[in-house]
Amino acid sequence: MKKRILAIVLSLTMAAACFTGCGDSNDSSSKKNSSVSKSVSDVSTAESSDTETKQAKIGEPTQTGTCGKNGDNVKWSLYEDGTVVIEGIGEMHYYVSDGEGAKAPVFRENSLVKKVIVKEGVTEVTDMFAKCENLTSVELSSTVTSFKMTNLPALEEIIIPGELRFLYIDNCKKLKVIKGKAGSKAETFAKEKGISFEAI
Repeated sequence: MKKRILAIVLSLTMAAACFTGCGDSNDSSSKKNSSVSKSVSDVSTAESSDTETKQAKIGEPTQTGTCGKNGDNVKWSLYEDGTVVIEGIGEMHYYVSDGEGAKAPVFRENSLVKKVIVKEGVTEVTDMFAKCENLTSVELSSTVTSFKMTNLPALEEIIIPGELRFLYIDNCKKLKVIKGKAGSKAETFAKEKGISFEAI
């Protein structure tokens, strides 16, 4: 009888020890998992912060200036990819392809310029990009009513969404297509010069 009681006591003691050990193991595992989760979260946060920093740097202009008829009513920004964005209100300063002094084009013979985008609000674009050998595309806004560009050896495409009262393009021998409104001055000009026209 005593032996039987002793055996029962030993069994209960061993079961209790196993239960306690298993509990410690679970707690330890839980703590490790929590630690790993925190580390992953920290890394994720750091990567997210780094991405946001990089994104903030993308799109910042490398050079800026004014080109308005009244000074700063129109401004330009040159970006790292070669895009020049022109924005503001009203007319651009009067630039001439071979002009000197105040009439000298801002970007004459500038090889960095590859694309020009004119934002809403600007009404006139003059010859500020003459002889830019790598300029291939010009995109106007619907507010532009007067447009002049000359001596652009690589220019291939011009987008003209608005109705122009004045349009002058000369010595742009690679110009392949003009995109604009059907029945507009842009379409008439394209047909006269033998340039492909696409209605938008």
